[in-house]
Amino acid sequence: GANDGEIRPVLSNLTISPDFRRKGIARKLVNACEEQSKQWGFDEVLLLVNQANEPAKKLYLKLGYKELFKNPNSTTVKITPFQII
Repeated sequence: GANDGEIRPVLSNLTISPDFRRKGIARKLVNACEEQSKQWGFDEVLLLVNQANEPAKKLYLKLGYKELFKNPNSTTVKITPFQII
């Protein structure tokens, strides 16, 4: 699980230039991260997302990720998929 101390791939600070948003680029980059993670032998990716970034959270939820927990001392939320197989 997320708190067992194992090493996992982490996706953070994914940003698309405003001129190129809403063109499926973020989805393709997330998919590429998932594919690379699979090649490394992992079945999940942890995301670090600013809690105020509603568009990013909406995208990740749409892609099948789920919220694991919120850090009450931070503006960051971690989201992870059930599995990315």
